[in-house]
Amino acid sequence: MDNNKKSDGFATKAGFIFAAAGSAVGLGNLWKFPYLLGSNGGGAFLIVYVIICAIVAVPCCMLESAIGKHTRITSGTRAYAVIAQEKGKTKAWGIVGFLGVLSCFAMLFYYGVVGGWVLDYLFKSIFIGLPSADSAESVFSASTSSLSEPIIWMLVFLVITVIICLGGIKKGIEKISNIMMPTLFVMLIILVIRSVTLPGSSEGIVWMFKPNFKAINGSVVIAALSQVFFSCSLGIGILITYGGYATKDQNLIKSSILVPVLDTLVAVLAGLAIIPSVFACGYNPSAGPGLLFITLPSVISSFGPVIGRIFGVLFFLLASFAALTTSVAMVELPVNWIMDQFKLSRKKSVFIDFVITAVFGVLCSLAESGLLDFTLIGKNIFDFFDFISATIMMPLGGLFGAIFVGYIWKPESVIPEVTNNGQLKFGWFPWFKLCVKILIPILIVIIFLNGFGIIG
Repeated sequence: MDNNKKSDGFATKAGFIFAAAGSAVGLGNLWKFPYLLGSNGGGAFLIVYVIICAIVAVPCCMLESAIGKHTRITSGTRAYAVIAQEKGKTKAWGIVGFLGVLSCFAMLFYYGVVGGWVLDYLFKSIFIGLPSADSAESVFSASTSSLSEPIIWMLVFLVITVIICLGGIKKGIEKISNIMMPTLFVMLIILVIRSVTLPGSSEGIVWMFKPNFKAINGSVVIAALSQVFFSCSLGIGILITYGGYATKDQNLIKSSILVPVLDTLVAVLAGLAIIPSVFACGYNPSAGPGLLFITLPSVISSFGPVIGRIFGVLFFLLASFAALTTSVAMVELPVNWIMDQFKLSRKKSVFIDFVITAVFGVLCSLAESGLLDFTLIGKNIFDFFDFISATIMMPLGGLFGAIFVGYIWKPESVIPEVTNNGQLKFGWFPWFKLCVKILIPILIVIIFLNGFGIIG
C-alpha cells in the first residue's frame, strides 16, 4: 500500500543506514557504555550485550522499519492505526506510535541541555582551551549553574538541529548523516590511536575487556538490557518514520543488523578512545557527565597546550556530531506526527516542535542549575523527563510494538517487506518470530520492573 507517500525520501540505501545508525549513536555511547563495560565484567559483559542485541535490537529495528516501509507512512501513530484496521482491529493501537512521540519530546527536553554543554566545551576547546585538573570541576559547575550560559548553548544546539530537519530527508537528514557518520568514525580512530599509545594505557584496556564471568549476575544482565534499549533508541518508533521514507528496495535485513553493529562499534571505539587515556593519566573512569566534562578535559589538557587543544577540539566535535545525529531523529519523529495530524507544512511543524522543546528545555536547564526548585515524584524536571522516557515510555513502546507485530500484524506479514517481496532470503525468520512473540516481551517487562525497583 502507499498511503501518505512522500516525495522527500532517502535517495540511497546507505543514506537510510547512516541516518538510522545516527539516531542510535549518541552521547550515551561516549560515556555510559565504556563505563558499564569496564565495571560489569569487561569482555564478559560485551558478550552478554551482543547476545541481547541479537535478541532485542535486531528484531526491534526490523519490525519498526517494516511497519514504516509497509505503510509508507512516516507518522508512527497513523502507521499502527492503519495496520490495525487492515487486520480488523481498533485504530486505538495508534497510541503505541504516540508513545514514541511523547518519548522523543521528553528526551529532547533534557538532551538538548546536555547537547548545549557539549557545544559550550567545543567552543572552549577552540578559543580558550580546556580546563586543567585543578579547575575542571569548578569550570563545569560554573557553566551549568549559570542562569543564561547553558540556556544560550541549549538554544544554539536546538537551532542547529531544526535547521537540519528543515532540509527534509534528502537535503537535511540524509545529507548531514552521510557527512557526520563517516567523519565520526575517522575522528574516533584518531582518538583511539592517541589513547592506546599513551604510557600506562594498557591498564585501561585490561579494565575494559578482561573477561570476568563471575561478575555476570541478574543486575548486570538488566544493565545490558537497559543499555541496549537506550543506546539503540528502541521503542520510540524512529525507524518507523525512517522506514516510511526508505526506498522500496531497501534491504531491511542488512540495515537491521548494521544499525546495532555500528552503534556497538562506536561505543567500543569510544571506550578505547577514552578509558585508556583516563587510566594513563591516573584518573577514575567515573560514569555520567563527570567523565565527559570533568575527567576528559583534565586528561586532554594534560597533553600540552598544542596537542591538548587539537585533541580537545577533535573530541568535542565528535561529541557534537554524536549528539546532533540523535537529536535530529528525536525532532524528526514528532515533526512527522505534527505534519500528519494537523496537515501543516514541514516548516511550521519544525517551528512548533522547536518552541515546545525550547520552553521545556529552559525548565530542565534551570532545574539542573539549581535555579528551579520544583520536583515531580521526587525528581527535578531534568531527571523527571529522563526517568519517564527511559524507564516508562521507551519500554512500553517496545513492549506494545512487539505485541502488535507478534499478535496483531503477525510476524509473517513482515516477510514481504524485509525480503522485498521474495527477492531476498530471510532464513532466520523462525528466530525473528521467537524473539518478537516471546523473548522481547519478557525481557522488556524485566526492564520495566527493574526501573521501578520491583526486581533488581
